[in-house]
Amino acid sequence: VQSDLPVVVDLYTTWCHWCTELDGQIRNTSPHYGGRVKFVRIDYESLGAEETVQRFTPADVAGFPMLLFVNQGRIVSAESGYKTANELERTIDQTFNLR
Repeated sequence: VQSDLPVVVDLYTTWCHWCTELDGQIRNTSPHYGGRVKFVRIDYESLGAEETVQRFTPADVAGFPMLLFVNQGRIVSAESGYKTANELERTIDQTFNLR
């Protein structure tokens, strides 16, 4: 993911209940970062096998939902599992040194 802004990539699957729940938390949280952080949602299963292998190793994707924190084109952190809005904000702020 190339961007001048830090990027939060939400890797999800359609069968994952917690992925849907996390999407709601991201939608509630993202307006707080207007213009400072970019949010991208990617259906992991929609990626072709070759593209998946090129982008992510199995170690990168520990489970779903999976959040990748990207800065200057590099994954600087990755976390799997559901987060509340407060946990999400805290993780974004700490990862990208925003507050």
